[in-house]
Amino acid sequence: MKPCFPIAAVLAIVMGSTSFAAQGHLVAWGSWYDGLLDVPPGDDFVAVDAGDYHALALRSDGSLAGWGRNTNGQATVPAGHDFVAFSAGHLHSLAVRADGVLEGWGWDYYGQAAVPSGSDFLAVAAGDYHSLALRSDGSIVGWGRNDYGQINCPAGNDFVAIAAGQRHSLALRSDGSLVGWGNSDWGQNNVPTGLNFVSIDAQWFTNLALQSDGSIVGWGLNDLGQTDVPAGNDFVMVDAGSMHCLALRSDGSMVGWGSSSSVTSGNDFIAVSANGSYSVAIQVPEPTTLVLFVGGVCLRLLRRA
Repeated sequence: MKPCFPIAAVLAIVMGSTSFAAQGHLVAWGSWYDGLLDVPPGDDFVAVDAGDYHALALRSDGSLAGWGRNTNGQATVPAGHDFVAFSAGHLHSLAVRADGVLEGWGWDYYGQAAVPSGSDFLAVAAGDYHSLALRSDGSIVGWGRNDYGQINCPAGNDFVAIAAGQRHSLALRSDGSLVGWGNSDWGQNNVPTGLNFVSIDAQWFTNLALQSDGSIVGWGLNDLGQTDVPAGNDFVMVDAGSMHCLALRSDGSMVGWGSSSSVTSGNDFIAVSANGSYSVAIQVPEPTTLVLFVGGVCLRLLRRA
Protein backbone atom coordinates (compact mmCIF):
# COMPACT_ATOMS: atom_id res chain seq x y z
CA MET A 1 0.00 0.00 0.00
CA LYS A 2 1.46 3.34 -1.00
CA PRO A 3 -0.04 6.83 -1.01
CA CYS A 4 -1.09 9.05 -3.84
CA PHE A 5 -2.53 12.30 -2.58
CA PRO A 6 -5.32 14.45 -4.11
CA ILE A 7 -4.20 16.76 -6.91
CA ALA A 8 -6.77 19.21 -8.27
CA ALA A 9 -10.01 17.29 -8.90
CA VAL A 10 -8.36 13.89 -9.30
CA LEU A 11 -7.99 11.58 -6.32
CA ALA A 12 -5.95 8.42 -6.75
CA ILE A 13 -6.09 6.21 -3.70
CA VAL A 14 -3.65 3.35 -3.43
CA MET A 15 -4.74 -0.07 -2.20
CA GLY A 16 -2.06 -2.74 -2.22
CA SER A 17 0.08 -1.31 -4.98
CA THR A 18 -2.82 -0.39 -7.22
CA SER A 19 -4.43 3.04 -7.49
CA PHE A 20 -7.56 4.14 -9.30
CA ALA A 21 -8.37 7.60 -10.63
CA ALA A 22 -12.11 6.80 -10.66
CA GLN A 23 -15.10 6.64 -8.35
CA GLY A 24 -18.41 4.83 -8.19
CA HIS A 25 -21.01 3.15 -5.98
CA LEU A 26 -20.66 0.10 -3.76
CA VAL A 27 -22.23 -3.28 -4.47
CA ALA A 28 -22.14 -6.30 -2.15
CA TRP A 29 -23.26 -9.89 -2.50
CA GLY A 30 -23.04 -13.24 -0.72
CA SER A 31 -24.36 -14.20 2.71
CA TRP A 32 -26.10 -11.45 4.63
CA TYR A 33 -24.92 -11.13 8.22
CA ASP A 34 -24.22 -8.16 10.46
CA GLY A 35 -25.52 -5.88 7.72
CA LEU A 36 -22.51 -6.49 5.49
CA LEU A 37 -24.62 -6.30 2.35
CA ASP A 38 -26.20 -3.02 3.43
CA VAL A 39 -23.57 -0.84 1.79
CA PRO A 40 -23.61 2.93 2.34
CA PRO A 41 -25.09 4.98 -0.50
CA GLY A 42 -23.19 7.29 -2.79
CA ASP A 43 -21.36 7.40 -6.12
CA ASP A 44 -18.09 8.79 -4.79
CA PHE A 45 -16.24 5.71 -3.50
CA VAL A 46 -12.69 5.08 -4.67
CA ALA A 47 -11.48 2.12 -2.57
CA VAL A 48 -12.96 -0.66 -0.41
CA ASP A 49 -11.72 -3.32 2.00
CA ALA A 50 -13.72 -6.26 3.39
CA GLY A 51 -12.85 -7.30 6.92
CA ASP A 52 -14.02 -10.47 8.64
CA TYR A 53 -17.22 -8.94 10.01
CA HIS A 54 -17.09 -5.32 8.92
CA ALA A 55 -16.05 -3.36 5.85
CA LEU A 56 -14.56 0.04 5.11
CA ALA A 57 -14.65 2.25 2.04
CA LEU A 58 -12.98 5.52 1.11
CA ARG A 59 -14.81 8.38 -0.56
CA SER A 60 -13.26 10.76 -3.07
CA ASP A 61 -13.32 13.56 -0.48
CA GLY A 62 -10.95 11.55 1.73
CA SER A 63 -13.54 10.48 4.30
CA LEU A 64 -14.15 6.89 5.41
CA ALA A 65 -17.37 4.90 5.67
CA GLY A 66 -17.81 1.76 7.76
CA TRP A 67 -20.56 -0.82 8.08
CA GLY A 68 -21.22 -4.35 9.36
CA ARG A 69 -20.60 -5.70 12.86
CA ASN A 70 -19.65 -2.93 15.25
CA THR A 71 -19.49 -4.64 18.63
CA ASN A 72 -16.03 -3.20 19.30
CA GLY A 73 -16.42 0.04 17.36
CA GLN A 74 -14.48 -1.34 14.40
CA ALA A 75 -16.98 0.16 11.93
CA THR A 76 -17.17 3.54 13.68
CA VAL A 77 -14.74 5.44 11.50
CA PRO A 78 -12.85 8.53 12.71
CA ALA A 79 -13.89 11.92 11.41
CA GLY A 80 -11.94 13.73 8.75
CA HIS A 81 -11.50 14.18 5.02
CA ASP A 82 -7.79 13.44 4.85
CA PHE A 83 -7.49 9.65 4.70
CA VAL A 84 -5.34 8.11 1.98
CA ALA A 85 -5.04 4.42 2.97
CA PHE A 86 -6.91 2.03 5.26
CA SER A 87 -7.40 -1.62 6.20
CA ALA A 88 -10.23 -3.63 7.81
CA GLY A 89 -9.04 -6.50 9.98
CA HIS A 90 -10.79 -9.09 12.14
CA LEU A 91 -12.25 -6.78 14.79
CA HIS A 92 -10.12 -3.68 14.36
CA SER A 93 -9.37 -1.11 11.68
CA LEU A 94 -6.41 1.02 10.61
CA ALA A 95 -6.01 4.10 8.45
CA VAL A 96 -3.40 6.61 7.31
CA ARG A 97 -4.06 10.32 7.10
CA ALA A 98 -2.57 12.58 4.45
CA ASP A 99 -0.02 13.90 6.95
CA GLY A 100 1.33 10.36 7.48
CA VAL A 101 -0.23 9.88 10.93
CA LEU A 102 -1.88 6.54 11.76
CA GLU A 103 -5.34 5.93 13.22
CA GLY A 104 -6.46 2.69 14.87
CA TRP A 105 -9.84 1.72 16.31
CA GLY A 106 -11.86 -1.33 17.32
CA TRP A 107 -10.86 -4.30 19.48
CA ASP A 108 -7.46 -3.76 21.08
CA TYR A 109 -6.91 -6.77 23.36
CA TYR A 110 -3.45 -7.44 21.92
CA GLY A 111 -2.67 -3.79 21.25
CA GLN A 112 -3.38 -4.21 17.55
CA ALA A 113 -5.28 -0.92 17.37
CA ALA A 114 -2.74 1.02 19.45
CA VAL A 115 -0.90 2.57 16.53
CA PRO A 116 2.71 3.80 16.77
CA SER A 117 3.37 7.52 16.76
CA GLY A 118 4.96 9.33 13.86
CA SER A 119 4.02 11.14 10.67
CA ASP A 120 5.96 9.14 8.11
CA PHE A 121 3.56 6.29 7.37
CA LEU A 122 2.30 5.41 3.92
CA ALA A 123 0.28 2.21 4.27
CA VAL A 124 -1.32 -0.16 6.78
CA ALA A 125 -2.40 -3.80 6.90
CA ALA A 126 -4.72 -5.16 9.60
CA GLY A 127 -4.51 -8.87 10.33
CA ASP A 128 -6.60 -10.80 12.83
CA TYR A 129 -4.75 -9.66 15.95
CA HIS A 130 -1.69 -7.89 14.58
CA SER A 131 -1.00 -4.85 12.46
CA LEU A 132 1.64 -3.67 10.00
CA ALA A 133 2.58 -0.26 8.66
CA LEU A 134 4.90 0.86 5.89
CA ARG A 135 7.04 3.95 6.49
CA SER A 136 8.08 6.47 3.87
CA ASP A 137 11.68 5.22 4.10
CA GLY A 138 10.55 1.77 2.91
CA SER A 139 10.79 0.05 6.30
CA ILE A 140 8.03 -1.93 8.02
CA VAL A 141 6.84 -1.79 11.63
CA GLY A 142 4.54 -4.32 13.31
CA TRP A 143 2.54 -4.39 16.56
CA GLY A 144 -0.10 -6.48 18.31
CA ARG A 145 -0.10 -10.24 18.86
CA ASN A 146 3.22 -11.93 18.15
CA ASP A 147 2.78 -15.60 19.05
CA TYR A 148 4.22 -16.70 15.68
CA GLY A 149 6.60 -13.81 15.09
CA GLN A 150 4.13 -12.13 12.75
CA ILE A 151 5.26 -8.66 13.85
CA ASN A 152 8.98 -9.48 13.68
CA CYS A 153 9.28 -7.55 10.44
CA PRO A 154 12.29 -8.09 8.18
CA ALA A 155 14.95 -5.41 8.11
CA GLY A 156 15.37 -3.20 5.08
CA ASN A 157 14.25 0.03 3.46
CA ASP A 158 13.15 -1.35 0.13
CA PHE A 159 9.57 -2.42 0.79
CA VAL A 160 6.69 -1.02 -1.27
CA ALA A 161 3.64 -3.05 -0.14
CA ILE A 162 2.49 -5.05 2.90
CA ALA A 163 -0.26 -7.56 3.72
CA ALA A 164 -1.36 -9.24 6.94
CA GLY A 165 -3.02 -12.64 7.29
CA GLN A 166 -4.36 -14.28 10.43
CA ARG A 167 -0.96 -14.95 12.02
CA HIS A 168 1.45 -14.34 9.17
CA SER A 169 2.66 -11.34 7.21
CA LEU A 170 3.72 -10.65 3.65
CA ALA A 171 5.67 -7.86 1.97
CA LEU A 172 6.77 -6.81 -1.51
CA ARG A 173 10.22 -5.36 -2.14
CA SER A 174 10.98 -2.67 -4.71
CA ASP A 175 12.88 -5.23 -6.81
CA GLY A 176 9.67 -7.23 -7.26
CA SER A 177 10.54 -10.02 -4.82
CA LEU A 178 8.41 -11.27 -1.91
CA VAL A 179 9.10 -12.08 1.73
CA GLY A 180 6.85 -13.78 4.28
CA TRP A 181 7.10 -14.30 8.05
CA GLY A 182 5.07 -15.58 10.99
CA ASN A 183 2.97 -18.74 11.01
CA SER A 184 3.51 -21.04 8.05
CA ASP A 185 1.54 -24.17 8.90
CA TRP A 186 0.05 -24.17 5.38
CA GLY A 187 3.14 -22.90 3.61
CA GLN A 188 1.98 -19.30 3.57
CA ASN A 189 5.54 -18.08 4.04
CA ASN A 190 6.93 -20.24 1.23
CA VAL A 191 6.79 -17.30 -1.13
CA PRO A 192 7.30 -17.87 -4.85
CA THR A 193 10.63 -16.78 -6.24
CA GLY A 194 11.11 -14.16 -8.90
CA LEU A 195 11.41 -10.42 -9.34
CA ASN A 196 8.22 -9.79 -11.24
CA PHE A 197 5.57 -9.22 -8.56
CA VAL A 198 3.66 -5.93 -8.44
CA SER A 199 0.85 -6.46 -5.93
CA ILE A 200 0.06 -8.73 -2.94
CA ASP A 201 -2.77 -9.65 -0.59
CA ALA A 202 -3.09 -11.99 2.39
CA GLN A 203 -6.06 -13.27 4.36
CA TRP A 204 -6.23 -15.92 7.06
CA PHE A 205 -3.79 -18.56 5.74
CA THR A 206 -3.84 -17.73 2.03
CA ASN A 207 -1.73 -15.39 -0.12
CA LEU A 208 -2.15 -13.97 -3.61
CA ALA A 209 0.30 -12.05 -5.75
CA LEU A 210 -0.09 -10.30 -9.08
CA GLN A 211 2.80 -10.56 -11.53
CA SER A 212 3.91 -7.88 -13.94
CA ASP A 213 2.57 -9.90 -16.87
CA GLY A 214 -0.95 -9.71 -15.43
CA SER A 215 -1.07 -13.29 -14.14
CA ILE A 216 -1.88 -14.41 -10.57
CA VAL A 217 -0.01 -16.72 -8.20
CA GLY A 218 -1.58 -18.21 -5.06
CA TRP A 219 -0.14 -20.24 -2.17
CA GLY A 220 -0.98 -21.29 1.38
CA LEU A 221 -4.17 -22.95 2.61
CA ASN A 222 -6.23 -24.38 -0.24
CA ASP A 223 -8.99 -26.33 1.51
CA LEU A 224 -11.67 -24.49 -0.49
CA GLY A 225 -9.70 -23.82 -3.65
CA GLN A 226 -8.45 -20.40 -2.56
CA THR A 227 -5.12 -20.85 -4.33
CA ASP A 228 -6.56 -22.37 -7.51
CA VAL A 229 -6.09 -19.09 -9.33
CA PRO A 230 -7.66 -18.46 -12.74
CA ALA A 231 -5.52 -18.50 -15.87
CA GLY A 232 -4.90 -15.36 -17.86
CA ASN A 233 -2.63 -12.35 -18.22
CA ASP A 234 -5.16 -9.55 -18.01
CA PHE A 235 -5.58 -9.11 -14.27
CA VAL A 236 -4.98 -5.76 -12.57
CA MET A 237 -6.10 -6.42 -8.98
CA VAL A 238 -6.28 -9.40 -6.60
CA ASP A 239 -7.96 -9.74 -3.22
CA ALA A 240 -7.73 -12.76 -0.91
CA GLY A 241 -10.62 -13.64 1.38
CA SER A 242 -10.73 -16.20 4.15
CA MET A 243 -12.72 -18.68 2.05
CA HIS A 244 -12.77 -17.23 -1.46
CA CYS A 245 -10.81 -14.79 -3.62
CA LEU A 246 -11.55 -12.18 -6.26
CA ALA A 247 -9.61 -10.63 -9.12
CA LEU A 248 -10.31 -7.72 -11.44
CA ARG A 249 -9.55 -7.94 -15.16
CA SER A 250 -8.37 -5.07 -17.31
CA ASP A 251 -11.75 -4.92 -19.06
CA GLY A 252 -13.45 -4.14 -15.74
CA SER A 253 -14.93 -7.60 -15.19
CA MET A 254 -14.22 -9.77 -12.17
CA VAL A 255 -13.66 -13.44 -11.46
CA GLY A 256 -13.99 -15.39 -8.22
CA TRP A 257 -12.73 -18.74 -6.99
CA GLY A 258 -12.90 -20.84 -3.83
CA SER A 259 -16.04 -21.07 -1.68
CA SER A 260 -18.74 -18.43 -2.20
CA SER A 261 -17.00 -17.45 -5.42
CA SER A 262 -19.96 -16.14 -7.39
CA VAL A 263 -19.43 -12.67 -8.82
CA THR A 264 -21.59 -9.83 -10.04
CA SER A 265 -21.56 -9.63 -13.81
CA GLY A 266 -20.48 -6.55 -15.72
CA ASN A 267 -17.48 -4.77 -17.16
CA ASP A 268 -17.68 -1.62 -15.09
CA PHE A 269 -15.85 -2.41 -11.84
CA ILE A 270 -12.76 -0.62 -10.54
CA ALA A 271 -12.14 -2.38 -7.21
CA VAL A 272 -13.03 -5.68 -5.51
CA SER A 273 -12.65 -7.11 -2.01
CA ALA A 274 -13.52 -10.52 -0.56
CA ASN A 275 -13.83 -12.02 2.90
CA GLY A 276 -15.85 -14.63 4.74
CA SER A 277 -18.88 -15.46 2.61
CA TYR A 278 -19.43 -12.00 1.18
CA SER A 279 -17.85 -9.70 -1.41
CA VAL A 280 -17.81 -5.97 -2.07
CA ALA A 281 -16.95 -4.05 -5.23
CA ILE A 282 -17.01 -0.53 -6.62
CA GLN A 283 -18.97 -0.15 -9.85
CA VAL A 284 -18.56 2.70 -12.29
CA PRO A 285 -21.15 2.91 -15.08
CA GLU A 286 -19.16 5.37 -17.18
CA PRO A 287 -15.93 4.98 -19.20
CA THR A 288 -13.02 4.83 -16.80
CA THR A 289 -9.26 4.90 -16.97
CA LEU A 290 -7.53 2.50 -14.60
CA VAL A 291 -3.91 3.11 -13.67
CA LEU A 292 -1.62 0.60 -11.96
CA PHE A 293 1.15 2.16 -9.89
CA VAL A 294 4.10 0.51 -8.17
CA GLY A 295 6.58 2.64 -6.28
CA GLY A 296 5.09 5.72 -7.86
CA VAL A 297 5.75 4.42 -11.37
CA CYS A 298 2.86 3.92 -13.78
CA LEU A 299 3.01 0.37 -15.11
CA ARG A 300 -0.04 0.30 -17.33
CA LEU A 301 -2.88 2.50 -18.53
CA LEU A 302 -6.08 0.70 -19.40
CA ARG A 303 -9.10 2.29 -21.03
CA ARG A 304 -12.56 0.80 -20.80
CA ALA A 305 -15.38 2.01 -23.01
